[in-house]
Amino acid sequence: MTINRKLWWFILLLFCQCASPKEKTKDIPYLGDIELFPTKTIDKIGDSIFIGRVAAFKQEEDIIMIAEGEKHRILVLDTVFKLKNILGKSKGSAPGEFNYAYSPTLYNHKIYAYDGGNQRINIFDKNTGNFQNSLKLPFRLTGIQKQFYIANNANIYGATDPEKNGEMLLRLDSNGKLIKKFGENILKDYYTTEEIKLNANYKIISGNNSNIIGIGVSNAVVEIYDIDGKKLNSFDLATDEPFKTHLKSLPKEIQEAPGATISFITDMLVRKNRLYILGSEAIEENTIDNINIKHISVYDFSANHCKLIRKIRLNTRKKEDNLMSPNIFYVTEDEKTIYTQGLMTKNLYVFKMP
Repeated sequence: MTINRKLWWFILLLFCQCASPKEKTKDIPYLGDIELFPTKTIDKIGDSIFIGRVAAFKQEEDIIMIAEGEKHRILVLDTVFKLKNILGKSKGSAPGEFNYAYSPTLYNHKIYAYDGGNQRINIFDKNTGNFQNSLKLPFRLTGIQKQFYIANNANIYGATDPEKNGEMLLRLDSNGKLIKKFGENILKDYYTTEEIKLNANYKIISGNNSNIIGIGVSNAVVEIYDIDGKKLNSFDLATDEPFKTHLKSLPKEIQEAPGATISFITDMLVRKNRLYILGSEAIEENTIDNINIKHISVYDFSANHCKLIRKIRLNTRKKEDNLMSPNIFYVTEDEKTIYTQGLMTKNLYVFKMP
């Protein structure tokens, strides 16, 4: 009888350890704010290519891709910034040309990049730079970087103009055809008119093959969906700085610029179990003209939790670039390097993470 009782307790204990459905997450402490200084500054590529306004910057596998929106081209470099190819050498709508170039991404040994003026994605061979195909999209992509994401299922995800029901996220097939629109409205008390309510729901999108992540550029709400477009969770970052300050001043800013999209979040990306958000901090008075100083807020992140663990300030050591901080940034897959561009000098800056 004693042996059976011991055996029963052993089985019960084993079952309890194995059957718990909840995700176990470490309570990571706040890691402290840090200020980083560039380890490398780049003003041109080679002897003759001066860098214009960068719309997106990515390093994937063994190449660096720089989208120069207003120059209508993508620069493809190796990892020491030596030029390999230029995609889209002139403005236009012919095959392989761009009318504003955005958001290059590498998928299946091909470079995909958004052609904003022609509402299409141009596809090039990664190694040769040869144009291969274009995907005409049913909706325009929105956001400062016109970001899109390609998951392992070959579906393309992006954000477009919001509708009254909140559906502004797109799931497209590999040919650019619409599979589904999804998303929700995130409404708060200060969204007083239909126009402001719609503008408040503009989102930046990222992903990690399991999930699609969107964040409202003027409401600091992170939403998580699976790759089928089913909502899994959402996190309101309204109590975290610098978003807290902006959300307090938002009603005044809306009154000063009625109908405008107040974008105090300008960029976002996901890395493993980290969420990186570039957000501005109001200085002096809480007015739109003074939304200049930006921080990268780092969150420990999964579908079940989102906790602020660090803020990063990028100090370029140049007053003209520190005052008007960048609208874009990029963190490499290994999370060891951050790239950004100076807003005034247009220099590229490389920062190493501690």
